Amino acid sequence: MARCLEYQTPALTDGRRPLIGMCTPETKIAGTICQREAMCPPGQGCVLYGARTSLKICRAGGAKSLGTACTAAAECRSGECYDRDFLVSAGTGANANRAYCSGACQVNSDCGPDQSCARLVVGNNGTVDDPLDDLVVGYCKTMFVAHLSMACATDAGCVALQNGSDTCDVTHGLCYRKAAVPGSACTGDTACPVDGTCTMGPRFEGGYCQTFGCDQAATSGVNACPGTNSICTQRGGPDEPISGCYEKCTLGGSACSRASMGYMCQTVTLAAPPNVCLVGGGA
Repeated sequence: MARCLEYQTPALTDGRRPLIGMCTPETKIAGTICQREAMCPPGQGCVLYGARTSLKICRAGGAKSLGTACTAAAECRSGECYDRDFLVSAGTGANANRAYCSGACQVNSDCGPDQSCARLVVGNNGTVDDPLDDLVVGYCKTMFVAHLSMACATDAGCVALQNGSDTCDVTHGLCYRKAAVPGSACTGDTACPVDGTCTMGPRFEGGYCQTFGCDQAATSGVNACPGTNSICTQRGGPDEPISGCYEKCTLGGSACSRASMGYMCQTVTLAAPPNVCLVGGGA
């Protein structure tokens, strides 16, 4: 197996040194190839091999592991330091946003404490309404709100916001809806389970609560889906390379709770029986 990597060419007459892409056998690449920090030896992070390649290798970096508070990327083994909104650390004192070492992930357990593996769309190929050609990555996202001034302190404070939430996760300062589960209707993330996402689109009429970074083999712990009627699966294209939590169903058995809105039991993976509640068909 080989990877396309860039190499500098000999200097031109004007002193410039162009880069050229060349296929390089993996056996010739120095360092351990990785997809996430958990695959690396202690003290090393999983970082990009170069500026214009998706290849990542284990490499020594900063002293801090995923999930550790940081004020600069250089402090982290991963070389990345973001707040909950994936903004870099900025400001000082009371005006500083709370940032933590972040990096690539596939499941929640790849991340550090108080983090989850979030689904990020880094490119939509110019087609906003077509998720099948999106470039999606999993990245460790802190659960702590970016600024202390944004953090909730009581359940009553969340209810007063009238944003669909009714409970305060005091540890992280997040408002959420306690009874919400994967598949619940929503108009925003705060109407979903703690740290959940309100997914919108033609297959998610009226909004659809989800969490990501689950493991299809997990039955408990951080990689399991919340609720007793949820299923961890991966829609080819829109979710890859990570999995998400959906409302579970079976043909002729448990029906979709929002059938009146057009939700029906469907299959999202080849050769699998219908087991996920979605609207319509397609992407």
